Amino acid sequence: MKMGNLAIVSRLSLDVPEKTWYVLFTKPRAEKQVYEQLIQLGVEAFLPFYSTLRQWSDRKKKVELPLFPSYIFVCIYPNEYLAVLQIKGSVKYVCFEGVPAKVSQQVIDNLKILISGRPQMEISSRKFHTGQKVKLAFGLLKNLIGEIVHCGRAKRLLIRIEGIEQNLLVKIPANYLDVVN
Repeated sequence: MKMGNLAIVSRLSLDVPEKTWYVLFTKPRAEKQVYEQLIQLGVEAFLPFYSTLRQWSDRKKKVELPLFPSYIFVCIYPNEYLAVLQIKGSVKYVCFEGVPAKVSQQVIDNLKILISGRPQMEISSRKFHTGQKVKLAFGLLKNLIGEIVHCGRAKRLLIRIEGIEQNLLVKIPANYLDVVN
């Protein structure tokens, strides 16, 4: 076992009786295999996918790809931390300043909603400007905070996923947004 992993484990509170979402970094293109192994071990894991159309010289095919390549979200007790690293294809946990990055349950829930499909929404004439911080007031993503990156009929909301420093760009109707002060 690497000394770095032991140092990180020593920073975790091993006697905490609750699960926490962490971000696991995998080898390139190993996300699905690692995810399947995690599920077989009984580890709660989340690997968001999106569908896209790929063009080959002889055909087109709809494929599902990881939304965040090389990242899997795992919900574990601190004493399961090292066992997850033993899975073939897993590399390390995403850490900031030597501490494993935690992801809130709300972020996981919001990601699940985002990839499950979009509800029908209405358009309004509310005015917003680029760069403005907003919070969703209605709908499935209520209370999600983001930043306006484009103003038009359907506002484009930038949602930052803390812990892996990734962004999602989503079209949201203006009547679903409130300004954050």
